[in-house]
Amino acid sequence: MSLQLKVIALLVVLVLPMTAGFSLFRLTSERRVQQERQAERALSRASSRPLNRCHRAPERFVFKRKHFALYGYDAALNPLHPKAPQLSAEFKAQVNATSEEVAHTRASGTAMSALKLDTQGPCKALVLQWGPRRALLGRGVGRIVLGQSLAFLLALLA
Repeated sequence: MSLQLKVIALLVVLVLPMTAGFSLFRLTSERRVQQERQAERALSRASSRPLNRCHRAPERFVFKRKHFALYGYDAALNPLHPKAPQLSAEFKAQVNATSEEVAHTRASGTAMSALKLDTQGPCKALVLQWGPRRALLGRGVGRIVLGQSLAFLLALLA
């Protein structure tokens, strides 16, 4: 086998997995940022309108949309609604430790965002829980990663 073929084989073996890995990393990072932006937007909207419903009947308050659900919590971050998810001690500590109004976390396939409120009613925090994450390698993602990897390989070989 000639040196030129060895170099091409080495490039193919190294470049394709590295490009695919970078593409997947970039896509998951973009998805996380987009999800956090949507969470902040949803929480800011929800803090104005449905907050009155949370103060009136906290045990019945739930604000559901297609990809997320919003629940009210007390000052100790205990759920006010019976079906609201229990928050982990790690997430509670993260929310209490941050000086920011909104805190984000991602654990066991579920992303959560919390908005701390400074109100007089029983709702001291709103927690937005995203639904289960979809499979990462969907049809579109696979095409993007494969297309970028092949384009980069062809450019490198040229």
